[in-house]
Amino acid sequence: MQNSASIDIERQPVRKKRKKSLTGYSVAVFLLFIISMYHWIGWNGRAPLFYVLSVIIMLCSIKNEHVVMDFSKRKVIPCLVLYISHLIVNLNWHGDILATAIYTNTLTVLFPLMLMVCISSSDKRIVQENVSKWFSWLLIPALFIYALTLFIDLPSLGITRFSSSETFSNPTYGIDNNYFFLMTPTGSDGFSRFRGPFLEPGHLGMMSALLLFINRHDYKKRYNVVVLISLILSFSLAGYVLWVIGFFMIRYAQNRIKLKTLLLFSAVLGVIFAFSQLYNGGDNILNEMIFSRLEYDEDTGFSGNNRSGVKTALLYANMISNPKLMLHGYSASELAYLDGEAANGLKYLIIRKGLIGMLLCLAYYVCLLFISKNKKIAVLSFIFIFLMFVQRTYSFWFCWIMCYDYMIDIPFYARIRKKKLKHRLKRVCVQ
Repeated sequence: MQNSASIDIERQPVRKKRKKSLTGYSVAVFLLFIISMYHWIGWNGRAPLFYVLSVIIMLCSIKNEHVVMDFSKRKVIPCLVLYISHLIVNLNWHGDILATAIYTNTLTVLFPLMLMVCISSSDKRIVQENVSKWFSWLLIPALFIYALTLFIDLPSLGITRFSSSETFSNPTYGIDNNYFFLMTPTGSDGFSRFRGPFLEPGHLGMMSALLLFINRHDYKKRYNVVVLISLILSFSLAGYVLWVIGFFMIRYAQNRIKLKTLLLFSAVLGVIFAFSQLYNGGDNILNEMIFSRLEYDEDTGFSGNNRSGVKTALLYANMISNPKLMLHGYSASELAYLDGEAANGLKYLIIRKGLIGMLLCLAYYVCLLFISKNKKIAVLSFIFIFLMFVQRTYSFWFCWIMCYDYMIDIPFYARIRKKKLKHRLKRVCVQ
């Protein structure tokens, strides 16, 4: 006769292993994500402090949360490539091993970078989901306050400056009303684009499109819907274009693209465009903020392409016939000619750092592209990042790096259609 105690033990259900939450580690990556996006708490030189804080949190969380670290060559070498590229491009490092920049930036660039990407794929999946959720939670109160500011003159917490130094051509840039979850431009009497707690609506639009891309445009998850709404209200032309491209890239990767879907989308876009042109004679927000910016402009290509101006175009045209200049870019004294002009975009980077500087900015992304096991996803991700890079050359932002690295490293399961699945099952049965 069996012992009753042993019977009770056998009847007890087997306890499943508790799913990791990685809350502390995710908080650190989330800080890297939003601070590199220019969240207002990192303004006025405070960003490095938050990067160091993130390192401390991650180091404390590794043991407590059983984070699986992976310091293999295929993860460490790309990090070192990015760090050296950062030193050369951003800090004008010339190879001097005694330069203080190498050591002062270790805590604020190299350590957070390595701790963020040198973890297992399964842990990255958890961190990515946490960061995506919290990003949407950050935007929900911002959206609510934004809706109120459109109709009510709400009192703010005061004026917050991006930088104490007057280095911008636009005297009002980076001087905003602070509603804690939302920043709005000072002196704006009319409609203002949604930016959340970040410096520019374009930053929010661009990163929203990238976040939706790495989240596979899965709108069954409510946090992706919140991010999509924020993208729409940012009225970011680049964000809209990236969203469209990213959406079809993901559907292609999932084997879900059909011709009729593409035609239907084109038809809907055509109706929206026609409405923007016809409603109120074209005098409406939709036309003014989006489609009118797609009109051809002799100087910039498109009127919405305002990341660089006429002076930048002149310098760029002048360097095409000079191979040495094209490789290394202009000197600091020559670049003084650009004072007072918009300073961003691929052309601006090339005239400053040349083609060598541009390649260094993309070196990390190229490394991951070549070592990736899933080449299809890696190629699509690189194309997406490069399209972002053409408009905004922020390749050293932690949020860019996280999204790109996690997209490539986390396994991507393409959708298999029923007919193909049945065909495969038949082949297996025959064999």
